[in-house]
Amino acid sequence: MRSYYEQLIAPRSAMDAVSLVRVFGDDAAYKDYVGEQFSWTGGVWMPSKRELVIRSFEWGDELDRRARMAQIVYHEAFHQYLFYAFDMISTSPWYNEGHAVYVEGADTRRQEIPIAELAQHEAILQDMIQRNSLDLWRFLYMDYDEFYQHQTGDAVKRAEHYALGWGLIYYLRKGAPLESENTYEQILNRYAESLWKTRDPEEATRFAFDGVDTKAFADAFVSFWTSSARRHRAERYHE
Repeated sequence: MRSYYEQLIAPRSAMDAVSLVRVFGDDAAYKDYVGEQFSWTGGVWMPSKRELVIRSFEWGDELDRRARMAQIVYHEAFHQYLFYAFDMISTSPWYNEGHAVYVEGADTRRQEIPIAELAQHEAILQDMIQRNSLDLWRFLYMDYDEFYQHQTGDAVKRAEHYALGWGLIYYLRKGAPLESENTYEQILNRYAESLWKTRDPEEATRFAFDGVDTKAFADAFVSFWTSSARRHRAERYHE
C-alpha cells in the first residue's frame, strides 16, 4: 500500500521517518491510550506521538476481523503517509479523510491494486441524496472538530461526513476522468499544488474549486452516484 499511496499522491518532500505502528491486543488499553475523544475509533494516526495506533477486534470470525483490520490499517496508514508526504502540513478533512476511506477499497491481492466501492458508505450517501441533504460547499470548508462531531458526539452525522468524503474522492478519481464535458479531474492536483505553495488548506480548497460552477458540479456528482452505468464504468477505471 505504501507504493500505492506514492502513486496516488506523490510526496512533496523527502520521507525518511520510521512509520511506527502500535497494535493493541486489549480494547480497554487502546481506549485509554487514544483518550475519550477518539475512543469510538478502530484506529488513529497520532501525529503528536508519530504513531499509527490500531485497536483489537473481538467481534466476528477470524476472516471478518482480518478484513476489517486491513481496511483500518489502509485508512490510518494513509493519514500517516500524507502527514510526511506534505512535510507535516495540515490538510483539509474532505481531502484527508476522503482519501483515507477511498483506499479502504483497495484489493492488494492484485498487482495494480484496484479500488472498489464500499457498500456501507455508498448506502449512506444514497440516503443523503434521496433526502436532498447534501451540502458539498459547506462540507469542503468543514474543520476536523465538526467532521468528527467532537462537540456533539453525533455518530450519524460523523458517518455521513465519512460517506460524503469518500463519495467525493471516489467521483473525482474514478468518475470525473471519464467525463469529457468537464475538467473536474484536475481538482485534486490543483489542491495539492496550492497546499504545498500556501501551506493553507482552506486556501488550497478555494484554489482547487476556483472557476467551478457549484451547481453544475453538485449536479454531476449526484448524476454519477445515481447512475449504475457510470458507476460500473468507473469501477473498472484504474488511474
